[in-house]
Amino acid sequence: MVQLPSFGPICASSSVENLSHSLSAFLSPKTIIKTGMNPALSSTMYLLVATVLSAGSSTFAAHIPIMNDLYLEQNNRILEPVYSKFDRVRTESNHIDLDDDNTMGDQVQVDMKPPHIQRVIAGGRVEIVCEANGSPPPKVQWFKGHELVQESGFEEQNDLGAMSLASVKSRLVIECVRPEHQGVYTCQAVAGSQSKMSKHVTIFVQGGDNKTCLDRQHKPVMAPRIVTWSPVTIATIGGDIAIPCNAAGYPQPEIFWTNQENENVANDPRVQVLKTGELFISKLHWQDMGEYTCVAISPMGRTQESTFLYPLSEED
Repeated sequence: MVQLPSFGPICASSSVENLSHSLSAFLSPKTIIKTGMNPALSSTMYLLVATVLSAGSSTFAAHIPIMNDLYLEQNNRILEPVYSKFDRVRTESNHIDLDDDNTMGDQVQVDMKPPHIQRVIAGGRVEIVCEANGSPPPKVQWFKGHELVQESGFEEQNDLGAMSLASVKSRLVIECVRPEHQGVYTCQAVAGSQSKMSKHVTIFVQGGDNKTCLDRQHKPVMAPRIVTWSPVTIATIGGDIAIPCNAAGYPQPEIFWTNQENENVANDPRVQVLKTGELFISKLHWQDMGEYTCVAISPMGRTQESTFLYPLSEED
């Protein structure tokens, strides 16, 4: 279980009047939120692991502050502190919507962090990261203007299941910028019936002509890079889940996954690495909680990204 100190969770609400109140409750180990409350969000670090029981027409998100004394315990044995696994997890205006039957409805949030205007010298490299949060875990697509952009050899296929919630990051990389790459870029996050567009990023290309990068096109060697991954995933115990990890590069990199003991997860009969790189886990157990690392490797190098998987019991 997750052991936490005796502090009250901080929660966020989406409301027209933007009223703010605080809510304190003992957390052991999951949060229970009562109806009729409309708490405010702190600006410090949080991990979203809470369960909303009932809220009528209100919307809530429970977040747990990341403290130095956050530990994982298994079989009465304290494992290493896990707060460092979440120290980059921030919340924006995330919230959880409940349908009339108190189940989690489709929802999505999307954000991009780079400057809104990027000036790049022709021949340079551009990287833009888009982060989306939603239920079901969102699919991320990139657009230049109104045109869909896809990396060569990469197809988005991150269907994690309807009864899960995740933060998904997608990385758009232009290894050698040419004048034709100048334009306005946005990412779109789609979760079930909901979709949202991010703020745009405008790329201005300085110098160069149609011969820029021509020498690199004849030698399309590219180090592996992970273009889609999920820093945090929350899913219901007993269900199936596929955690995204898509990689690009030339030659096309191979993907394998390791657990927090740095063991290859392919040895588990319930676990399978799909052709697209996703980690598929059937019949999720509470014991599956922990950090999983996606590793992309090719003759040109190796790179990796990690995700933390948090199972929720069905009765929560």
